Amino acid sequence: MSTKNQPERPDSAEDTVLMDELEEFEFTSPSRRRPYKSVLVAVVIAIVAIGAAWLLLDQSEVHSNETTTKQTKAPVLPATVVKDFETTSEDEASRRIERRLDALADRIEHGFESLASQGSEQKHRLSVMGDSLRAIETSIAKLNENNRMLAQHIREATTKLDALAKHVRALKVKKRKAAVKSQRRPAKAPPFRVDAIDVWDDTTYVAISQAGRVAFLKQGDRRAGWSVTRIDRREGRVTFRGPAGQVHSVTLQR
Repeated sequence: MSTKNQPERPDSAEDTVLMDELEEFEFTSPSRRRPYKSVLVAVVIAIVAIGAAWLLLDQSEVHSNETTTKQTKAPVLPATVVKDFETTSEDEASRRIERRLDALADRIEHGFESLASQGSEQKHRLSVMGDSLRAIETSIAKLNENNRMLAQHIREATTKLDALAKHVRALKVKKRKAAVKSQRRPAKAPPFRVDAIDVWDDTTYVAISQAGRVAFLKQGDRRAGWSVTRIDRREGRVTFRGPAGQVHSVTLQR
């Protein structure tokens, strides 16, 4: 009969959906994959459903062929031939299911291997990231230590600069005071007293006294920073020049 050479039917809609779900499971990102147990349960349920569907389809085809044969009044086959045909159809359906199960098992195994490989790769990446983070933390700790030492040096330098500034200000004050002292007005008169004008050996002298001591100075002599610039015996006048260039004249009373 023509039913013996009938070609295999294409995959049903259930097989297509199952394959799509397996491919989606295989190539979906790890964050969206279901746990292994749930996937295995779903695969087993799908396999059982496919087997049951194939058996029902084969039985319905046998009944359909018998009905068509009766309607067309075709010759009736012996019972042994019909039994062999039914056995052959069931064996072929079983082999198809076994082939699909083998393919599904291969795909599942490949998916598990892919998951394990990706998990190992992610673990390696996390390890590398952890090493990098530890290196960054070490660098930050060293940087903080360097900043602390730098701040300490800055404080010490600031303290030294403050002390130096105080010392410089003190020196300026002392220098200013010394300048003020040096800028005092010069004395208008010498610190000694003119007592008399005398002549010895044709040389005119002026007698001066200071702190109970008497001295005789001629023109050009110097005493206590004052020098005798002129002695006028007739008028009784003596002229002195001080250390700052000031001029002082003394006239004796007769």
